[in-house]
Amino acid sequence: MINTITRGLLWFSNLLPSREEKNDNILPQELHLAIKEVSEVVPRRHLRILVGLLELENIMVEEVMPPRNEIIGLNINDPWSKLLNDLANIRYKQLPIYRDSLDQIEGILKVREVLPLLLQNNFNKESLRQIIHKTYFIPEGTSLHIQLLNFQNHHQRFGLVVNEYGDIQGLLTLKDILKEIIH
Repeated sequence: MINTITRGLLWFSNLLPSREEKNDNILPQELHLAIKEVSEVVPRRHLRILVGLLELENIMVEEVMPPRNEIIGLNINDPWSKLLNDLANIRYKQLPIYRDSLDQIEGILKVREVLPLLLQNNFNKESLRQIIHKTYFIPEGTSLHIQLLNFQNHHQRFGLVVNEYGDIQGLLTLKDILKEIIH
């Protein structure tokens, strides 16, 4: 994706190399130089996004993830009335579901899948368990660039960051990565 954007910028500024000079491997320094070359033609906001994309390789997931103590989830062992109350006051689209502690993760709940069950008057702990999705785990130390590609390849937007022992360290969403790009 970065190479395509860079080629477009180079073409736009007549800096595209000839066929004999063409090399698909562009170094990050060359990309920065190309961005500087077209900085007077391309809007400043677009330049910030391009630079943000380039910087993703240098930023690790643990630098932008909300840490474990800030993760909001639902304890499936809570009384049903508390679960319903917590769910009614949630402002997130996806939530981790766990048993008693985050260390005992059950899966991920996509909140939008609750509404049809509520409308059918068929929402209970059993139906809740049936709509829980498999948890997507992200190894600590993964660069945001690689994680963006992983999210795309696995059709995910949400994952829990784990250390080498499998302990949950935090959570990362596609939105967190996009914020870093457009900062």
